[in-house]
Formats: sequence, structure tokens, C-alpha cells
Amino acid sequence: ENTHEQWDDNTLLKSVGQKQDKKAFHVLCERYERPIYNMALRMGLCTQDAEDATQNLLIKLWQKADKWDLKKGASAKTWIYHIGYNVIIDQHRKQKRFFGLVSNTPIEETHVIDKTVKASYADKDMVKKGLKNIPERQRSALILFYYQGLSTKEIAQIQNTTPKAIERLLSRARDNFKQYIQKLEVQHATAHR
Repeated sequence: ENTHEQWDDNTLLKSVGQKQDKKAFHVLCERYERPIYNMALRMGLCTQDAEDATQNLLIKLWQKADKWDLKKGASAKTWIYHIGYNVIIDQHRKQKRFFGLVSNTPIEETHVIDKTVKASYADKDMVKKGLKNIPERQRSALILFYYQGLSTKEIAQIQNTTPKAIERLLSRARDNFKQYIQKLEVQHATAHR
């Protein structure tokens, strides 16, 4: 017997959209609630706002599942992240908060970008400051690529652009991040002479 847990995301989302399948919806919630919540935190929402954004995503997922169509190109995963990304951006605009990383972002996860820029520092606060000080679209692309593990094609679909544009965006983001970190390291070294 084939259970909902064994279904892929596309099959689950199709079943939610066409049949309002509550079991399929529950499985999708289990798969995406945590990743979207973590993405919201990394993109600068406080815990409460990240929870609200995640709930809004799940509501939209239930309400709009019938609008998703694999033939239009986006996989269920990409489509869900697209909605999640937009919900997080909307939450920021509603709160009119500065789009920066907050102190409750899980620190151990910053190692991904450490390796990316091959930086020679160990201060996790520098990583947070570095991410906070690059433009929002660049920061979002880095978070989606390195933390959420999405491909440039998936990020392009989420941000309504091309994979080539995302590759350029990621390249600029890494350069800006590295330059900012190097500046911080120089300031840090100068201050501790």
C-alpha cells in the first residue's frame, strides 16, 4: 500500500489542489514548516514573525494548491518556497523592520557561508554582520542557495528571474560578503593592537 508519506511533493500538492486531501496537506506541512520557519529567521524575522509567516505560508498553500501546475515549470518544492519567500517579504514590509539577520538565528548554521568565502575568521557575529550588510536580494539568494539548498534554477523561479541572473547575483553577494568580512577583520585587528 502506498501511503502519503511515501509520495513525492508534486503528487502531494496535486492531491491537495485537486481533492483537498487533508492527509497530503499534513505531510506537506511536516516537510516544509521547519525549513520555511528557518528561512524566515535567517532572512531577519524575529521568532514570532517567523512563526506568523510560516502559518501564512501553510494557509496559502491550502488555499492556492489548485493554482499550482507542474506543466508551467515550477516543481512543488520551488512553488512552495516561492510562496514562502513572498510571505516573508510581506511580513517584513508589514513590520517595516530593517531587513537584517537577528540574534536568534541559529549560529552553528553560519559555517556554510564561512566555507563559501573561505574566510579566515571564526567569529560567528561577523558572519551575521556580513549578511546583514549586503543588499536584500543578494542576501536572499545566498540564504536560498546555501542554507535552503536550492538550485540557481529554483531560486530564479522563486525570484522571477533567470538562472544566469541568479549566478551573477550570487557572485556579487559572495564578493560583497567577503569584502565586508575583510573590512571587519581589519577593524578587529586594528582595535586589538
